[in-house]
Amino acid sequence: MKRVISCIIIVLSLLFSGNNQTYAQVDEGASAFYKGEYAKALGILEPLADGGNYGAQYYLGEMYLKGVGVSKDAKKAAELFLKAAKGNYPFPQYRLGELYR
Repeated sequence: MKRVISCIIIVLSLLFSGNNQTYAQVDEGASAFYKGEYAKALGILEPLADGGNYGAQYYLGEMYLKGVGVSKDAKKAAELFLKAAKGNYPFPQYRLGELYR
């Protein structure tokens, strides 16, 4: 299971990041998210999401949707998924569709 999660993290990070430094940061934030280190994940992902990184927006949206490390807020999650979906990536598009459903 850990191997599958690691593969997903790598694929998503590759899709969502624009350069190697950003890739490493999103990967670190995603890893912290999956390990349950939500404060660390928030500290890494929030500035990247504010800067327009689609991967960071996706993971931060997951945090708001689930209420882990932040207050549960489906509206905020939808806003983040919408921003990330504009990057033409399937994961945030799917999650946004689930919320609308």
